Amino acid sequence: MWHCHPLEKNIESQEGETQPYLMMKQWETVVTRQGQKRVTVRADSLFRTTAKSQALFKGDVRVVFWGANGDTVSILSASHGAVDPDGAQISVVGNVVVLASDRTRLETDSLRWNREQERIFGDGNVSIFRPEGREQGIGFVATTDLKQWTLRQVETHLIGKAK
Repeated sequence: MWHCHPLEKNIESQEGETQPYLMMKQWETVVTRQGQKRVTVRADSLFRTTAKSQALFKGDVRVVFWGANGDTVSILSASHGAVDPDGAQISVVGNVVVLASDRTRLETDSLRWNREQERIFGDGNVSIFRPEGREQGIGFVATTDLKQWTLRQVETHLIGKAK
């Protein structure tokens, strides 16, 4: 089980520069909606420069998306990311992979999760892999279980026998 371990709070350096407001190792948070767990975010470290700034996290980033029945619908991995101060949006960057419970896999460089819409969004290159083949595009919107998605500038590669 991961827990938060505060390291520093409001410490000034010898030069008078303010250090991070909050710094944690082995950080984990749970985002809920109407009392129901929707997302769990884990990372090796987190820091925040002020009480009202984004919380930045990095190192072995794992985001678990939970379904309405409390089941895991997908797991995201990335290099680093940020949580808005109010927790309404989570952004991740660097080798982003989302693996859904049905083995659908989404790969991109960055994406955002919006708490109100419970969808993931991206503006860059994206590839979605399914047993039937691969779709590539630039820009996407998808449900967290990867059952529905919309891509822009789509290129589809089907796997199967040629007739």
